Amino acid sequence: MLQIVRDIVWSFPLLVFLLLFGVCLLWSLRKYPILRIKWVFQQTIGQLFEKRDTKKSLRVFSVALSGTMGIGNIIGASSCVLLFGAGSLFWMWVSAIVGMIIKYAEIVIAMHFRKRIQGNYYGGPMMNMQEGLKMPNMGVVYAILCFVTSIGIGNLVPMNALVSMLDYRLDIDKSVFVIVLSVCLGFILFKGKDVIEKVCMYMVPLMSFLFIGATFVIVCMHLDGLWGVLQEVFRDVFSTSAIFGGVFWTQLQMGLARGIYSNEAGMGTSSLVHVKNENVDGCEQGAWGILEVVLDTLVSCTLSALVVLLLRSEFVNVDVYQAMYSSFQLSFGVIGDVLYFVSMLLFACSGMLAWCYYAKECMDFLKIKSWWYPYFFMILLLLGAYVSTESLWAFTDICNGFMLVLNVSSMIGLYDIVINCTKKYFISKGYHVK
Repeated sequence: MLQIVRDIVWSFPLLVFLLLFGVCLLWSLRKYPILRIKWVFQQTIGQLFEKRDTKKSLRVFSVALSGTMGIGNIIGASSCVLLFGAGSLFWMWVSAIVGMIIKYAEIVIAMHFRKRIQGNYYGGPMMNMQEGLKMPNMGVVYAILCFVTSIGIGNLVPMNALVSMLDYRLDIDKSVFVIVLSVCLGFILFKGKDVIEKVCMYMVPLMSFLFIGATFVIVCMHLDGLWGVLQEVFRDVFSTSAIFGGVFWTQLQMGLARGIYSNEAGMGTSSLVHVKNENVDGCEQGAWGILEVVLDTLVSCTLSALVVLLLRSEFVNVDVYQAMYSSFQLSFGVIGDVLYFVSMLLFACSGMLAWCYYAKECMDFLKIKSWWYPYFFMILLLLGAYVSTESLWAFTDICNGFMLVLNVSSMIGLYDIVINCTKKYFISKGYHVK
């Protein structure tokens, strides 16, 4: 039953709704250089070269990227192209372009309506609905959905995926591993949001370097087949047989869905942490959101998809969800086992911490004390190692879909905020906007 509801919620109309909203944003903001590489680079990584104080920016960005770049980046993109064809990758790219503008917009709105309470900034979709739309009940519903989602995608599912890998290949005692990991992550939660930010700031560069570096090396090892794979991607999309044979629409739907799942554009979750950055203009903080989508979908997911497409002829009786692991093993041997597991561990742990951060923000909005949450989190991790998550995945996907509808609907109501803030910012910076 849950799977049927999930398929209805994430059906083609929802994807078209999000795609059209992104296209409208692109058209309205076409005069501004928000998608130019130079401007995005200047407002993000370029700050390091200017020797500006970027410590808080990097911490906030690391938590947001942790929540976005989860285990799905390793498994999701690769399984999608194997199940539905290489053309799915093209639609992931499309979702990334739309996702960049939507992510930028939701951060700009969140920065506009954020509030400073007892020395800390609070904001995000709930505050937008409460302060911008004057619909606090809508914000309460979103906060509840986000908290419930954090239990699934941020706790049970990642732990279950890690334990499944232990059972699949590695000779590590499952019970000991689960207990040690639960205690370590619980200890970090006891220390609060500030420590979560610090941990993510060190964990994200490491996991990005390991996984993106490893997949890039694999692609370089098979450069002779890369041109053929890229040709297949565009042939699957634009060939007459694909368009009229039904494959086109399947790849469009699944590629867009996988891309949106990956970068979480439209869900509004990352704006919960982006608002924490002090003394930064909303448009400049929005640039970090654009970079988030670039690293997540255009870089990480693309490399994952290319790796399995290049090596698929080597797979013999391999489940599509284990294809990335097999690629690491084929390319690096025994080292690949360790490299893959460490990547999975870092992606899972950083994702869990980020979603716990989001859950705490939701509890603060709902005025619920969170002293009990670390204990609750550790119990959930222990359960996640032993329960089936198939139904949980479906339930979490349903919550994600409703969160997306609520957040995008609120953004439509606050559409003018994005346009006016962007126009004001770029004029103040001396850009000649016609």
